Amino acid sequence: MGGGGSIQDMNNRIRDNRAMLGRRKPRLKTGRRFFDKKPSMLVNKGTSGILKRTSESQLDEIRLKLRREARFNQVVAVFMFVVCIVVLAWLVYKIMT
Repeated sequence: MGGGGSIQDMNNRIRDNRAMLGRRKPRLKTGRRFFDKKPSMLVNKGTSGILKRTSESQLDEIRLKLRREARFNQVVAVFMFVVCIVVLAWLVYKIMT
């Protein structure tokens, strides 16, 4: 009977693959992730509660400033996108003509 060596090799590979599956370890251990911590452990102990001391008007100013910065960043991103499209269109035009 032929093929005895190849069948034995196949059986050895299957056995080795099963052995490797048994040695798997979880990549993320419990207790080491941020969301596994208790809420009391998530309190920032370095600050003394700066948000508790700020007034509503100061918080409104901070929100307004953040919105302005976000809007400015959005406008800059759109402008850069338009500039890139124009440059690419010009390059394609130069290549085609």
